[in-house]
Amino acid sequence: MESESSVVETLSFEDAEALRKSGEYAKAGRAFHDLCDREGRASAAWRYVYCLRKAGFVDAALRVALAVRRRHPEDTYCRGEHIWCIYAARLQPAQRAEDEAGVFRAADDMIAAGADDLSLRLAVFAAAGLAKRKGHWHRVAEWCDRLD
Repeated sequence: MESESSVVETLSFEDAEALRKSGEYAKAGRAFHDLCDREGRASAAWRYVYCLRKAGFVDAALRVALAVRRRHPEDTYCRGEHIWCIYAARLQPAQRAEDEAGVFRAADDMIAAGADDLSLRLAVFAAAGLAKRKGHWHRVAEWCDRLD
């Protein structure tokens, strides 16, 4: 009888995507990892990062996202996953710890990575909100200036 891991390794892209969409992130992640190794496609790479992040492996997801971004620097989805990994692995923990410098660094890194729309607003509001709670009004103004 085949082991579960060998069955997952032989999944098609479509089967892995169905697992991802159904929330089976660990199984889908293993399949996308294999597809990414075999084919090197950006579409499998960002999905692998997504699955790692959604499965709760945010630090690993961030490490993989950096490598994926280097391989696929122009891919919009790879960029987006990289930004969301910075958010999950660095900005949110810094927010919980009320670590102003950590929030500022993570928010700056999200913006440098190309954050826009929702990710940009979350980064700016996290930084401005913490600066406000700390009474650093000049920082609030600086962060708010980053929005249109």
